[in-house]
Amino acid sequence: MMTLLTHMLTGVCAGCVAAPILEKKFSIRPGTSVFLVGLGALLPDMDGITILFSHKTYYGTIWYSHHGAMHLLSGMALIAIVIAALSLSVRRLFGKKAETRRFVQESLLIYFGSIIHLLGDLPTPPGHWLGLKLFWPFSDLIFGGWSRVWWINYYLIFFLSQIFIISLVLLGLSHFLRHGRLRNSLMILLVLLNLAALGETVRYVRASHYLDRTQWSAYQRQLLGSSICNRFTRVSKKVFILWQKEIL
Repeated sequence: MMTLLTHMLTGVCAGCVAAPILEKKFSIRPGTSVFLVGLGALLPDMDGITILFSHKTYYGTIWYSHHGAMHLLSGMALIAIVIAALSLSVRRLFGKKAETRRFVQESLLIYFGSIIHLLGDLPTPPGHWLGLKLFWPFSDLIFGGWSRVWWINYYLIFFLSQIFIISLVLLGLSHFLRHGRLRNSLMILLVLLNLAALGETVRYVRASHYLDRTQWSAYQRQLLGSSICNRFTRVSKKVFILWQKEIL
């Protein structure tokens, strides 16, 4: 349902729910865990760089096209392992402690974020790719392409950005406190806040239905009001013009 921004924001929400729960089992601090999940949520759309090669490549069925290898469960598992291995090598290069356990944990967190991304793509229109071949090469079944939401969602950007800011504040406070009842309370609040945010995201997807750009614009204005949507529209137009000049 996503731009890169909303993919990252939903990844951070999921990370904020998982990190405090995993803190006792993982040797990674909650803030780092949230970062890794957010990174994983961004990674699948890095295949969007193929539009710099040509539209045919970007919209094609080559393994490195958009919605190709980086939108597969198997492909993202491999990428998560590679990135965690690079992180391990860098830590060793700078003389920091680098355990196999941490490598496994980082791989899992990045992979978890990528799964959040792929789930977020399912409710979008099918596009040229007709959906996602999540289980390739084991299956050619296509998933998603539900057209419940369009790729740009002003409501999600507006709502999740606020959750993101509050979550950063809570994570920052908990980092400096380290221990104690207040920190535990902050972590519980962080989990509950982001669980609620993910729940609202799911509710929004279930309640919406994308027909065309005109209908979608009217729906966003109904949710947020014309003033906020107009601001989003102005920024979107500037980004699109820049994209046309520099990329297309």
